[in-house]
This record gives sequence, structure tokens and C-alpha cells, in this order.
Amino acid sequence: EPLGAGPLSPVLQRRSDALRLDRMEIDLAGLKAGARAVGGSINDGLMAAFSLGLRRWHRDHGYEVPALRTAMAVNRRPEGTTWEGNDVLAVVLHLPLDDDDPASLVKRCREVSLEQREDEDALWLLDRVRAAGNRLPFKVSVAISRSSLRGLDLGLSNVVGIPKRKWTGHREILSSTGFPVGTLSGVCVVMSSRGAVADLGITSCPVAVPDPDHLVRRLEEGFAEVGALAP
Repeated sequence: EPLGAGPLSPVLQRRSDALRLDRMEIDLAGLKAGARAVGGSINDGLMAAFSLGLRRWHRDHGYEVPALRTAMAVNRRPEGTTWEGNDVLAVVLHLPLDDDDPASLVKRCREVSLEQREDEDALWLLDRVRAAGNRLPFKVSVAISRSSLRGLDLGLSNVVGIPKRKWTGHREILSSTGFPVGTLSGVCVVMSSRGAVADLGITSCPVAVPDPDHLVRRLEEGFAEVGALAP
């Protein structure tokens, strides 16, 4: 795609310096079970839930949008390896928004993410671009990044949250909501897992998302439908 291509969503076109943070708590175990029931992973279920919610949110605004340009972290660590840790690279993919069937969407989202992980030529090129960018003056690399990422509709991240019970100031920490900032997309999400549940931090640009409460409700519907795939 050309450098600086605009967002695919007609709703998420405008940008401002303002940010709104919303929080969702989801049943992580249910999301995992639902995705696995049709051969997917948690990430596939996360993508499918957002696909369902954002499709309906766009339709509520009077638009049929086939896909959104989405930045997402992809783990390149081969399956079956014994060493710990992840080899993560941020990639840009097209999240399908042309389907209302959660089972079908989990499978399609898996195909999209696998295509990115297995495209060695594209990953090699991204590595070279990243290496070159690290050698450029900071202001130059920032300007190039802004130009290349200005067309993002959505940013998605899935990170490990607090794995054990923790306390601070004699009070137990009950959640760890991510606060995604610095993105040029209309909506950016960080899912932080903690046991059987997960906290979603959702930042949106108010001029791109004038009805964030309604967007959250549509996303809750998407997660519920993916979770309902579990037997």
C-alpha cells in the first residue's frame, strides 16, 4: 500500500490530540474456550470479537466496511520450541469486517495472522526497515513513522498482566488496565490478562469515535458471541 494511505473506515478518518480511555473486563477463559472450539487462539478470538463489534458499530453509523487496517503484535516464535520468551514483531493486517458469524470470523482471523507470521519475505523486509529506522535521526524516523501509520484504523495488543495477587498500600490490586497512547489510529486497545479474566484498555479519539459508550457495548456483544462458541 502507498506510504501515508488513509484509513479504510469512513468513520475513523478524523484525528485530534484528545484521548478518551474506556475499560472493559472480559471472561478470558470463555474467550479462549470459544476460540479453541473452532480451532483458534486467544488472539484469533480477540480479533474476531473486535470484528463483530466494529462491524455493527459501523453499520449503526450507516456504513458497510469490508476491512480495517490494523496494527497488531505477531509472535514469530515457532511452535514446539523449548526456549522461553517471544519473538514479537508489529505488523499491519486487514481485519475482516464483512461477516456476522463468530465461528467463521475466528477461522478467518487465524488465517490472516498466520499469513503474516509465515510470510518470510515480508518479515525480512520489516526487519530491514526497522534496522534502518534505528540508524536515522530521531526526528526523521518519527516523521516517517507518522506518515506510514496515519492510515491505521485500529491498534491491538495482548499483554500478560499481573500473574499473582499483589498488594500496594495494604490494598489488593484488582485489575491492571492498559493505557495505550501515542497511536495514530482512531481506536487503540491493550488487553491485559490476569488469570481467568482480562482487562481491556480502550483509547479512542473523540472526533473519530463520538459515541464511545455505544462502541464498548458493541464490543461486549462481540466478546459474548465468541465466548458462546464454547461447548
